[in-house]
Amino acid sequence: MNKEKIEEDKDIPFSHHLVYNENGKFLRLEAFLSPNLELIINTWWSTLSQDEAKKFVKDFALYLKDFIQRKEQTTNQNISPTQKLEKEAGGVPLPSDEDIIRNFVNLIEEGSADKAALMMKTKDETELQTWGVHFNAINSFKLLKIEKASEENWTDNKHIYKVVLDVWMDPRSADAPIPYYGWQNGENTRWITLEKVGDIWKIAEIATGP
Repeated sequence: MNKEKIEEDKDIPFSHHLVYNENGKFLRLEAFLSPNLELIINTWWSTLSQDEAKKFVKDFALYLKDFIQRKEQTTNQNISPTQKLEKEAGGVPLPSDEDIIRNFVNLIEEGSADKAALMMKTKDETELQTWGVHFNAINSFKLLKIEKASEENWTDNKHIYKVVLDVWMDPRSADAPIPYYGWQNGENTRWITLEKVGDIWKIAEIATGP
């Protein structure tokens, strides 16, 4: 089975993956617009060069962001204040903090450890791979509760949430450097810190205490 490599581009304004094959050929962009909406642009079949294909998907992502923003501005200009409030209350916004955390949990639950690792704020490839190994050792990962936490420490680029998770580990992870990577089977409470990296919110920390 061919192994695919996943990278990111800090200039693409959506949570995403740039997918390459094992030989380094760029295959596609996977953009995660919301927990239930994924946009895929395949380039493997095109006659574009590697650089041209990557520029195309990047330009399209920037265009899409601009289109969404202009559409929202136009819509808001053409509705009454009452309708605007109703839209804000019942519309479909861009992914929220909770959407990001739920998507992260769902990726681990589905066995997509590599994609979950890419949602972490990491300093290098080694740290990224370490998170991937960690998440791959989790057999079941379900979100039971989520709430805002330590709001006095929030900034425009940093938000903190308290989550309760139902976790079941691969028994072989008992031999990890930290047994079971610090998780216990059953309910676990963690504090997740989100930090903004460019235009993308990343998970900067998963802590056992506030």
